[in-house]
Amino acid sequence: MAIGSGKGLAGDAGLQTSRLIVYLFVALFLMALDHRAQYLNRFHSAVGELVQPIYLIIDWPLHWADQVSRWATRSQALIDQNERLSDELSRQQADLLLLQSLQQENQVLRELLGLSKARRFDALAARVRRVDLNPFSHRLIIDQGRGDDVAVADAVVDGQGLLGQVDRVSAGSSQVILITDPDHALPVRVARTGLVTLAYGGGLRADLLLPDLPMNVDLVAGDALVTSGLGGVFPPGLPVATITGIDRPQGENFAVAQATPQGAHDRARFVLVLTDDQPAPVGASPNAEDPTRDG
Repeated sequence: MAIGSGKGLAGDAGLQTSRLIVYLFVALFLMALDHRAQYLNRFHSAVGELVQPIYLIIDWPLHWADQVSRWATRSQALIDQNERLSDELSRQQADLLLLQSLQQENQVLRELLGLSKARRFDALAARVRRVDLNPFSHRLIIDQGRGDDVAVADAVVDGQGLLGQVDRVSAGSSQVILITDPDHALPVRVARTGLVTLAYGGGLRADLLLPDLPMNVDLVAGDALVTSGLGGVFPPGLPVATITGIDRPQGENFAVAQATPQGAHDRARFVLVLTDDQPAPVGASPNAEDPTRDG
């Protein structure tokens, strides 16, 4: 039995070797044949054509997923860019508003400086802190006071004309009574005719009133009023107001004219205090009370 088994194993090994040699020759033959006739390449091409739709079907979701991802990335980039541009635009608009405000302030200061140089006044620029225009009291509070050599009765102007005069002074601020205040009166001169009269604050009725005019006075709407210099409080020649109308009531002894101040008494942001050494009116004295307090 052992001898038979050994012969059987030897026969199987020889058979397998023979098959391997045959397969080797067949493979070499097929390789040579394929090299000459390119059968394998044709087979590969045919199989590739058949499986191409499968590749497309598999690739389609991946392709669209990539496109959606790119679109989302671009959209987010555009959103971020739009937010940055909007923020930059907001900052530039704020800068532009600030620039316009600075230009306006610069223009006002130039006008004040021009007025000071044109009339050769010793003057002090001041910022308006508060405007009080109630029916019975027209006042300004400015940020210059006794420490800046501001004194009671100093004239106060803006770039267009006379606003009023200082009536109370504290260490760091001053109160200005406007020419439109009902308790204020100043001597004025009609620039066209030279007529001198008094202009009173109109309060509720009008900006300025000229109530003591002769019935036959030569005065028309548009006439300019300037300070006359009488009384020594206001320098002569300062622009005051423009006549807007004149009434000659029947049976009355005097005509009454109305005028609008040239100065921006209700919206001034900067003013000029004329610090010339002018004599204060009789009874006026520096008031140490802080005008920024109510009452």
